[in-house]
Amino acid sequence: ELGGHDVGNMLILKANEKHQMKIFI
Repeated sequence: ELGGHDVGNMLILKANEKHQMKIFI
């Protein structure tokens, strides 16, 4: 479960980064 949870967190972080980049740009 930890592995899957980590992957889910990574996907969320990547999505957040893309969202933030759109805001800054």
